Amino acid sequence: MYNWALETKTKAHYQDEEALSFTDLSSRLTSKKKEEETKWLSEVSAVTLQQSPRNLNQAFTNFFEGRAEYPSFKSKKGDQTARYVGTAFDIREENGKRKLRLSKMPGLIKHPVVEGASVRSE
Repeated sequence: MYNWALETKTKAHYQDEEALSFTDLSSRLTSKKKEEETKWLSEVSAVTLQQSPRNLNQAFTNFFEGRAEYPSFKSKKGDQTARYVGTAFDIREENGKRKLRLSKMPGLIKHPVVEGASVRSE
């Protein structure tokens, strides 16, 4: 989603002379989820999908404030990450062990939650 958001924002700027905000990208993402070739996006938690445009928004803020270079496309190779905010997961006790449940994913994550782990708010 990050690459899609970067491409969309860059094209809007150079082709349409339009500055897209996070809200604009969010609306376009909602529309994209309804397209036939990307309907599968509806199967994924919307919370995690929204994090990519948020990350891109922060990358542009850093660029315009001189703290970073112009945002670049992310490689699909290597480590992949997803960020869940507090409304998209919870930690449950099961058989005396803490387990993580992610939104729109059936069951519990088999990897136990690290003892002493906490939820960080940004």
